[in-house]
Amino acid sequence: MKRRSPPHRGRDIRQADSASVRRHRILELVTIAVSLTGTVATAQPSLKVKKLGVSFPQRDPTQSVYEFVSYAGNRGSDMFRIRFEELKDDIFSNFELGLSSDHGRSWSDVERWKAAPPGPDGRLRRLFIYGSFFDPKNGRLVLMGNEGMLRNDHPLDGQTNYYPIYRVSKDGGRSWLFEERVIQSGKAYTKDHPFQDVRVGSNSLTVSNALTSRADGAVIVPVQISHAGPDGKLFRPPGAYTYLDAAVLIGKWRDDGRLTWQLSRRLNLPPEKSLRGIFEPTVTEMPDGRMLMVCRTNSGRKWFSISHNGGLSWAKPDVWRYTDGTLFFSPSSISRLVRHSTGTCFWIGNISPVHPRGNAPRYPLVIGRVDPNSLRLVRKSVTTIDSRGPNDPAGLQLSNFCVHEDRQTGNLIVRVTRWDGKPSGKGPVSGSVHAFAVELQQPGTPKDRR
Repeated sequence: MKRRSPPHRGRDIRQADSASVRRHRILELVTIAVSLTGTVATAQPSLKVKKLGVSFPQRDPTQSVYEFVSYAGNRGSDMFRIRFEELKDDIFSNFELGLSSDHGRSWSDVERWKAAPPGPDGRLRRLFIYGSFFDPKNGRLVLMGNEGMLRNDHPLDGQTNYYPIYRVSKDGGRSWLFEERVIQSGKAYTKDHPFQDVRVGSNSLTVSNALTSRADGAVIVPVQISHAGPDGKLFRPPGAYTYLDAAVLIGKWRDDGRLTWQLSRRLNLPPEKSLRGIFEPTVTEMPDGRMLMVCRTNSGRKWFSISHNGGLSWAKPDVWRYTDGTLFFSPSSISRLVRHSTGTCFWIGNISPVHPRGNAPRYPLVIGRVDPNSLRLVRKSVTTIDSRGPNDPAGLQLSNFCVHEDRQTGNLIVRVTRWDGKPSGKGPVSGSVHAFAVELQQPGTPKDRR
């Protein structure tokens, strides 16, 4: 990939200053609205999407690629990046960890690894596929993923053999204090029995979305849990590829840089409501202290739940709606809740014009604002980030993405793999990462203002 020459430094400074002024103006308007009405609804900015181009092109024509980027410090321009390739369906390798000191304009790779060679018990896979998490309370960077011995090197092997692992860094990912397994606090829990109702070899608990945190500094990890039947073997309803529950791990910092882990109560959907259960949750803490969880199902809808005690327990899940009470279609795909520095919560995911057929269609990819009172999606705020064009294949998928807020502009930067839907490793596949900027425009700003 050709690197562009850096723009003129003076122009950079003027653009950054202008962006900073616009950003502060948005914050002022939000503050005024809160003081006058008790809600931010009247001062919410509109959203404008700009294509930034390909950020990570394919290197192997048979493998799609993925990229996750985030900041790695409380202030300044240091960033952390993870790149990897999909060798075959849900089997990833060729991981690269990179650092940037200039807001992502240039990068240096600091660590690379591939899967271990196969042995008599299978192949050990280590997957860090949801990006990193920077804790603003203590300045530590957390990298969390899943590891396990896959006997047949098939993703279903992970339903019984994966377990979560994590790393912690105090210097933005330049070095790591340790890497170890996540085990629930309590004498009853071990490496073989790491969580309540989870035993490695029978079922699994896996990290399943991006990490977040509570106002008190606790780290919140969205997870999904497979089921073991009475015989100790993996349970799946007839016709289901997987069957999963949603939950969160709650991590509290110790003096030695490690986290003490607690598992929340699980959310479950019976097969008659969602054949594959409820999984890939995304979680955020709202301004009033409630926690919102939005989950993937294969019912043609997103489902949600609310916690009033920091994520320890969750209300019975229900179908997520627009604020006007109407329903919307969404395929079986991952989504993200994102908190912006203005205090606004956004949801990014797929919304379908027709009832989905399982995973499809996974376009368009949209962003919308979450109402802080009802915790529902504001219909009029929903904006398309990317969708299928006239030259795109019918199987296009826009469902694997990451997002971070650019500190210079306040824009949300979304990186999404534009995958043609063909299986990796079996022939030609199209799947490069494309970047988009979502600008929050203050009320009254002309649409063509730069």
